[in-house]
Amino acid sequence: MRSNATHFAERRDTLLSLDPKSFSRSIDLGTLGAFDQAPRSIDYMQSLARLIDPSYTSLVPQERLDDLSALITSFLNVTEQIATFNPTGHGNPDAARNGLQEQLRNIGMGFYQTVAQVIPFTAFDLGRRTELDQLAQNKYDTFNSELSDILVSLKNSEETANRIVDGLRTQVGEATVAKQAVHFETAAKEFGTSARNWLIAAVVSGLMLCLFAYYSLDAALNFEYGGMKAVQGAQLVTAKLLAAAVIAYIASVCVRSFQANRHNQAVNQHRQNALLSFGALVESAGENDRSTVLTHAAVAIFAQQETGFTRGAPQPPEITSNVVNTIPRILGPGA
Repeated sequence: MRSNATHFAERRDTLLSLDPKSFSRSIDLGTLGAFDQAPRSIDYMQSLARLIDPSYTSLVPQERLDDLSALITSFLNVTEQIATFNPTGHGNPDAARNGLQEQLRNIGMGFYQTVAQVIPFTAFDLGRRTELDQLAQNKYDTFNSELSDILVSLKNSEETANRIVDGLRTQVGEATVAKQAVHFETAAKEFGTSARNWLIAAVVSGLMLCLFAYYSLDAALNFEYGGMKAVQGAQLVTAKLLAAAVIAYIASVCVRSFQANRHNQAVNQHRQNALLSFGALVESAGENDRSTVLTHAAVAIFAQQETGFTRGAPQPPEITSNVVNTIPRILGPGA
């Protein structure tokens, strides 16, 4: 079932859709037979109807809305009679024409009085809704302002958190790099111990070779060859030469092992010193130079070192370059 406000809105729309000029009918009835007052009455009725907006009729009494709808319906009925008016169907066309125009004027006066009673209700409803709309707008603006402040605060917090995370990542990376010096220190001590042992072994082997050579030479000088055959002499010389060669080989192995371990000890001590110096270099460097410091520290650690204990050792440039380029990416952009 339609509400009173809906019915009034439909009647009002129908009234506003009328073309006032078409109801004069001056073209088909002529100037003398035209409804010359009808367009003015329709204009007047439409002007009054525009004063009542159906959107603001919630406070209007239902009987007033019924009155408005009934008056508009009556007015539309009269306009239909004017639209279908045929002078030949009336004994006195002038009187019928004037009667219809008089009905339009009377309905317009009644509509005016009813509209005057309704306008205060629509005006109050309009003012109330305007106030509510303004209040809602204020609330909306306040909410947007608070939301903007929250978003700015969240953005600042995110930036602060990122800076803290970058700082922690940098500190962890620096601490991790510095702690690696312990491993190189341990390795240097182990290689130093091995180098000392190989040195002792080399000295012992050298002494053994010297003693063997001395006693062999002394025996050769004091040996009597009267009853020895050539074959026996050759066998004796070969045995002594073989024994001397074995002792000499053992001595050379000990010397090479001593050099290798001594080289490794020096390299690890160098790496340890590089890492221990890393913290001091980072403290003196700026934020933009830390990656450079880390790169040089990586070069000092992984690059092949010349110590004097090895000669002609091949340098692995590809492995060193890969390690040096990988470490800054592992520790992150803040390193």
